[in-house]
Amino acid sequence: MYQKIVVPLDGSELAEASLHYATQLTAKSGAELVLLHVCGPEECHCRPEECHVQPMHGIYTQHTAAAITERLKQAGVKDARVSPVLQSGDPAIEILRYAEENHADLIAMATHGRSGIRRWVMGSVAVRIHRCSTAPVRLIRALSADESAPADWPEKKILVPLDGSERAEQAIPYVVDHAHMSDSEVILLRVHEPPSILSDYPEASMPLTWQEHVDRAKAHQREQCRTYLEGIGKNLKAKGVKVKSECVLGDNAAQEIINYAAKSRPNLIAMTTHARCALSTWPIGSTADKIIHATSSPILLVRPT
Repeated sequence: MYQKIVVPLDGSELAEASLHYATQLTAKSGAELVLLHVCGPEECHCRPEECHVQPMHGIYTQHTAAAITERLKQAGVKDARVSPVLQSGDPAIEILRYAEENHADLIAMATHGRSGIRRWVMGSVAVRIHRCSTAPVRLIRALSADESAPADWPEKKILVPLDGSERAEQAIPYVVDHAHMSDSEVILLRVHEPPSILSDYPEASMPLTWQEHVDRAKAHQREQCRTYLEGIGKNLKAKGVKVKSECVLGDNAAQEIINYAAKSRPNLIAMTTHARCALSTWPIGSTADKIIHATSSPILLVRPT
């Protein structure tokens, strides 16, 4: 269960998009909510003790914290803990440092604040954080005027992409917590590539027609997929979680997950990210990056140990 949730803010409405979710999760979990604003170098070129911009940001975070505290009290949370925090430096580095040094359990943020969607695709604060954070990261993608997102809370449908590895399964404990807090249905989705079928045998030597051979190989792979997901689902059901399983055959895992999410419109997609952290470069193209950019559903990213 979450004990400390960090919400990075930069003063923009886009950055504040994650506040509604973080407030609801705080009310459910009883966690401390930290509103973190980082005064970046473009805002203040002087030394921190000489900066005249910081007091304005301090007032902003304090005012926001007071409003969230009042909202939590109205929701019945008697001992609401909302802490405004102000830092200086590179936003991504300072957010990551604060979260690690203060043992944050979750960072909840929009995919971009001031940066704009084009810059986000190439490497914004949100991308840097989700690739380097040791704590789980909840991302809400900024939407264009003609897009709509599923309701953010309560989470009634959680999609969990799995690839059969223990790394991918490390997102499951967080999914269980979310499912218990919001009485969600969990959808376990596994995308498996079509089976490799040798085609250099003459038909005369095969007991089946070629199509029968292909169909049998695909059926066998689907059965393996079903058995794997049933095992995961059985453990979740034992913990009181409602579970549904889906097997999809496809060559492009990211695209199949995106297609499935577009049809099912989950309130949350929870998955691990295999990306490696590098503060100097931010490679694009991972499965997680593609899903974040293409789906309107909020995403919970867990960095596997």
